[in-house]
Amino acid sequence: MKIFHIPGFWEYYELNKRLLQLIEEKEYYFKSDFKIGSIYGSFPNFIWNGGRTVFGMQLYIEEMKEIVDYFNNRNIPVRFTFTNSMINETHLYDTLGNQLLKNVENNLNEILVNNQLLEDYIRKNYPKFKFISSTTKGLNEDELKAELNKDYKLVVLDYTHNNEWEYIDKFDNLDKLEILVNEVCIENCPIRKQHYDNLSKQQINFSRKKYKCKFKEKELNDFHTTQKRKHFVSNDLINTEYIPRGIVNFKIEGRGAPVENLIESYIYYFVKEEYKDRVRFLLTRLDIKLPEEKEGKIC
Repeated sequence: MKIFHIPGFWEYYELNKRLLQLIEEKEYYFKSDFKIGSIYGSFPNFIWNGGRTVFGMQLYIEEMKEIVDYFNNRNIPVRFTFTNSMINETHLYDTLGNQLLKNVENNLNEILVNNQLLEDYIRKNYPKFKFISSTTKGLNEDELKAELNKDYKLVVLDYTHNNEWEYIDKFDNLDKLEILVNEVCIENCPIRKQHYDNLSKQQINFSRKKYKCKFKEKELNDFHTTQKRKHFVSNDLINTEYIPRGIVNFKIEGRGAPVENLIESYIYYFVKEEYKDRVRFLLTRLDIKLPEEKEGKIC
């Protein structure tokens, strides 16, 4: 069974609700060998957030808990991207972050971590959460070996090593490895850490100044361009290389990208060939009610 971790519990709330509704009610649209393992992201204005900046109208704690409960009630963990690399001790006592975790702490939900100080604080004060080591750490070989032997639920591989079988085969505990399958960034980006650090500063400072990547601006930022990169993980590679190695956890990128990219990713990884156009339409037009139809017949 392939386990996919999808983005945007807040950013793409309605889209992901529709996806889950389709999976539940139109099961025959979808491949049978996968499940949704978690849904990750951040609510707006959390200084602990990293990887992407997330700003917007401030939600009440009750509103945030309602969204978390929607996914939890379907046995889907909500995974918070608390991977801000610039956190210091004064940030640990942030009211918003602490109030959220106090209200949604259970044995299901998860935290993506990058900063050791914040990780230690959350582990001590909210011990029911499960922890995932983030790809934003950019771990080297020795560090990755160490992380896989720690008590993380999963460790996300640096995407630059996707599809490098000699490298991957050096490690034990491959069942704890999570693979970022559709990273849009260029191969071996030389300013990746700088990018994450700048985004972390922006989140702390509530700065909406757009971070411009000189590499991304030279190429189309779409799913079909992503498919041409050497670190793209195809369905064929998942089936023939990753699954036989015991690697079953796959992360779909999508925060901060056009929603069309995310829809195309869902269709590529989840949907049967004969239903792709149907699902694309239903995910694009969220105002359309799901059709009443018999299995195997497209109305």
